Amino acid sequence: MTNTNDRITNTQPSFHQKIDCDILKEPPSLKDMGVPEVRIYSEFPLTYYGGGERLILMIYQKLRQILIQVSIVENTSHRLEKRVPEEIIKNAVGSDLKAINFHRFGFPGFLYQDIPPLDELTFSSNSISLIFARRIPPRSVLRKLKTSSNRFIFCLHGIALERFRLTLFLIMVHQVVVRFQLRTLSHFADRNIYIQCLTPNIVSYLQGRGANERNIFLIENQFSSNLVEIKMNNDFFKVIFIGRFNNLSKGINFLSNVIRNVNRKEANIEFVIIGTGPDHHIINKVEANVRILGNVTEEEKTNEMMNSNLGIITSNLEPYPRVALEFLTSGIPIVSTPTAGPSHIIGKDEFFGKISSFRAEEFAEDILNYYNAWHKDKLQYYDIRLKIAERAKEMFKVEEMLDMYSKMIFSIAKGNI
Repeated sequence: MTNTNDRITNTQPSFHQKIDCDILKEPPSLKDMGVPEVRIYSEFPLTYYGGGERLILMIYQKLRQILIQVSIVENTSHRLEKRVPEEIIKNAVGSDLKAINFHRFGFPGFLYQDIPPLDELTFSSNSISLIFARRIPPRSVLRKLKTSSNRFIFCLHGIALERFRLTLFLIMVHQVVVRFQLRTLSHFADRNIYIQCLTPNIVSYLQGRGANERNIFLIENQFSSNLVEIKMNNDFFKVIFIGRFNNLSKGINFLSNVIRNVNRKEANIEFVIIGTGPDHHIINKVEANVRILGNVTEEEKTNEMMNSNLGIITSNLEPYPRVALEFLTSGIPIVSTPTAGPSHIIGKDEFFGKISSFRAEEFAEDILNYYNAWHKDKLQYYDIRLKIAERAKEMFKVEEMLDMYSKMIFSIAKGNI
């Protein structure tokens, strides 16, 4: 099990030891010592309100609390569903939100993501930019950024370094591209280009390919659900899935096969599916004991988790899912495919769940094992759920995560003062 103190740290401890943490308790001193403007770039509009967008808002609020000048720049090129009203975002950010058209550099375009125009990234001096990334820009862009007096942190929140396996062709291509792009980024991770990683395996990969370890920060996601009560649920066994209906990344076809396999053997297990997305038609075809919900409020989601006995993650690619942390802090064990993020999270504690396989029959069998354990001794199952919630809440602390973002920014600024 990973030591908690090792989960969120700069990869060179001596570098962080130079940071006077007491300074962060006195917000005015950050400005006095010359911490520059911070800009956070979001590839998607904040109203999309996915895990990345919610984290951006949390980081923004934390930096504002310690009186750092910070703004958010969102991309208007994407026309995505609005999961929250614009008023909520405006009330949270106000005039610190800027909306512009991002640009897609590189060819072919599907290998890259939209990023801000280079003039936007380099127009001022001595600023620090956080760029949330699921793809790495081409060398020509990185070379341009390298000549700037600004500092850039690529936050790799959409990148998973998965084990190679024979699977869908696009997934295999994706993993080849990810490795190529990480190798490219590692060659530029020096001086004014920094990288924030979610998992240790990406840190090791970058360092092994020449990245300066002083320019790499490991900050793992730490979130908690809003659930305040762990319900015993003696009357029924409910399995919950929360995620976007995107077959390539979230394994929606695999999910439907798992549900069919489970219900052939045990029809009393209920599945609750929460989410929206382009591949909703796949899950809609499942004729079994399934309730399919679309977008739900946080209150509705919390209520569904309160009445759930098991969470499942069926992803083909998964960097570090927020939903896994919400499950665990709600006392819900997890069965997951062996993807990078869930494997790392579940591996932190023996009670957190089971890393299954990409075979629907085996995955279904693991679900049935949890059902049988619940059916055999419901009180013991409940006690395990209480233990999961207790340990997860001790391990995943939002404020600790946000403090590390503050310290990362302050340490980068201090390096050039």
